[in-house]
Amino acid sequence: MKKIFKKWDRSFFLLGFIVLLFFAGSVLLYVLLHSDDVSEKVNRNESFSVLTVVHDKKTKEIVFSNILFYSPLTHRASFLDIPANSGELIPRLKRIDRIDTVYKPGRPEAYKEAVEKLINSQIDFTVDMEIHDLGRLVDLLGGIEVFVMNPKDISGEDNMIYSIPLGSYKIDGFKAPFYLADCMESDLQNEVMSFTNDFYHELGVQSEFFNRHIFKKIRSFMNTDWDKSSFYSFLEEMKIMKKDLTDYKLTYGKLEKLNDNTEVFFPQQNGSALKNLVRNINNAISNPELSQENLLNINLEILNGTSVNGLARQTGELYKSFGYNIINVRNNENTDVEKTEIIDCAGNGEILKLLGDVIGCTNFRTLDDPVNQSESKILLPHYIIILGKDFDGKVCR
Repeated sequence: MKKIFKKWDRSFFLLGFIVLLFFAGSVLLYVLLHSDDVSEKVNRNESFSVLTVVHDKKTKEIVFSNILFYSPLTHRASFLDIPANSGELIPRLKRIDRIDTVYKPGRPEAYKEAVEKLINSQIDFTVDMEIHDLGRLVDLLGGIEVFVMNPKDISGEDNMIYSIPLGSYKIDGFKAPFYLADCMESDLQNEVMSFTNDFYHELGVQSEFFNRHIFKKIRSFMNTDWDKSSFYSFLEEMKIMKKDLTDYKLTYGKLEKLNDNTEVFFPQQNGSALKNLVRNINNAISNPELSQENLLNINLEILNGTSVNGLARQTGELYKSFGYNIINVRNNENTDVEKTEIIDCAGNGEILKLLGDVIGCTNFRTLDDPVNQSESKILLPHYIIILGKDFDGKVCR
């Protein structure tokens, strides 16, 4: 009888060992084969976007929101400011309203959906932070370099007065919320996006020095849809991001009042300009040739080849809303041009179609001797748009 039990004991031990070995092998195989959401994008050289939302816990309102577009292929990034009061059709409300009406602090999913509808593009990831938690993160990073355009004095909880001086300096976590809120009140969204850019880059650079305790603390201040592995992968990309080449784009439009006197911001051209701007951003950051030349900042000269007053200025505002730099607007020498023409002065024909799509122009020409901007001492246009009589102010007929 004892021999039978010993035999069974050995059998159970062997069976248990096999099961344990199988389980360990499965876990190892999962770890080796499993890749997180960010690294999957990176491995495919696929661009991704991150919606950053910063709110105030006292008012429960959004302080600012912007989108980071990033290409692992070129390590180029671009930021787009998203006004929280932008108007969009809100399905759950069955009416047009501000997109921040659906926002709940710590639960940005509905706001993300509204922004996706606004820009007609999927947003891959979301980061939601309370503005004072953002300040605590700034302190963990040792401060963020900023340029202050509006110096001011602020009072602390200890009744002391602290100054935010004019010029460039490293701002600490206590002053950061005041600085960011003041930038938004002063329409300095570019400064806010620059701050966000530096913040993510510093977070990536310093991540290799984070111990488990610091990393856990950082995660507690940032409400994200990343797991631990995805967050690490994101920080790795931010470490190698070419932050000095980052572009900052604004959403252009106008304020209007709804029936209840609510002020709502409506992007230009019923939102089509913003949607095309997003498309242009993604094309620019993911194209190695465009990224190398930093041609997301494209200089345009608009010439009015017709007798219609103000046509070049109006068209310049249109192209500006798409993210292009308008360096000159004037009348053409010949004001009897029949057909609108876009001239490539920089020798990069890939942009011509993007420019033509804005106004429906297909008449292109490239200079035989393209101008090298880097060798010129003055600011020259990359492209010249000569408006003809076929252009009705919106599209070429």
